[in-house]
Amino acid sequence: MCSSWLYALLLCWIEFNPRRFFATAAGVLEQVQLCHLPAVCDALFFSNAYEALHPAMMSGPFPGQLLAQLAPALSRLSVLLALPEDRRPPGITWASVRPLASVFYFAPLADAEQRWFAAATSGELVMLLAGAARLMAQLPLSEQPPGLPGGAAEHSATAISLCMCLGLMCKEALAPGPRRALGLAQRRRLAPALLAAIAQLPGMLQLMAAGLDVPETPAQLYSCQLQFPPYYSGYCVSAAVSAISSMAGVLHDWMDEDASWCGGDEEQPAPPTLVQDTREALPWACAATAALRCGPALAAIDRRLEQLPAGRPYVPPGVLGPGHILQELALLAARAVIPLPAKASVTALPLAPACPDLSDAQAAVWELHTTGCRWVWVMQLEGSCATGLQ
Repeated sequence: MCSSWLYALLLCWIEFNPRRFFATAAGVLEQVQLCHLPAVCDALFFSNAYEALHPAMMSGPFPGQLLAQLAPALSRLSVLLALPEDRRPPGITWASVRPLASVFYFAPLADAEQRWFAAATSGELVMLLAGAARLMAQLPLSEQPPGLPGGAAEHSATAISLCMCLGLMCKEALAPGPRRALGLAQRRRLAPALLAAIAQLPGMLQLMAAGLDVPETPAQLYSCQLQFPPYYSGYCVSAAVSAISSMAGVLHDWMDEDASWCGGDEEQPAPPTLVQDTREALPWACAATAALRCGPALAAIDRRLEQLPAGRPYVPPGVLGPGHILQELALLAARAVIPLPAKASVTALPLAPACPDLSDAQAAVWELHTTGCRWVWVMQLEGSCATGLQ
């Protein structure tokens, strides 16, 4: 708990007079510092008092007020966690991430979330998506993040939570209204963060697969309050894997609308495009390479879901399995390479200011090529990369 004294105080206040608290909640939330906001979320949603608080909490404007505060908070948290540990404000650690990210896919808030996204400006949408994508891209994978308690189980749960959070936001961004609101300049600003999150997927999926090996104990955090099975359960891993489809869907949507992939009339002036130089081509190559490297981790998740004591968990219609996600990632990789040759060849000279060296882009494209060759070799060897995947 990032702030146990505040957590205890909030519980006492809320339980004593919940209607008064929620009537004044907007002012409370505006004054809460970022380092204490996770404690507020813990006290409201993830404590044993949740069931008693639920009627008063959901009967007024509080859900919308909370989301209005969480959206910029998630973005600010991604910026602060990118700083070296000794330069972060007190209380800003990776322990703050999951309580904030979890609220965005908290089932009772679904209606309030849809209203918030429907009313959000394009700038708010970009800020929220970029913040969630940066957190996913920044999560340390090879070692326990500093300040994150709970060992490997909490590490895996944080990866699951971030993937579910970003997937939900991308799903909302694909809705007709918000999607139309994003112009080319906003898509170009958001693309590096989203592509960096895609590039993180192989390691994130490995963490999720490892989470399926965590034995169930009474200390499964937040499971009953979230109305989900334990975080490391097959259901939540399945939902997190399925969320990748929405991330890929946003990029596919951009590619459908952009002249970088659609081509154009050679006699007409070239319109502005999403990928305009070598600097902007490089993240696409890295993301495409990572997408092709997700196969082994998706296969490991699929095997472990089958090996769970209770068997493969039931998931509602619309939750996509590892095999489907593998196909979507392969398609994303195939489409992402289309504009790369023109941006990473000698014809791209002279390079624009601040562009990486041309050799960096060519190395990234070569790595993508060799990864694709290995992927095709495995398909030929095993019949299909998705053999046996559900």
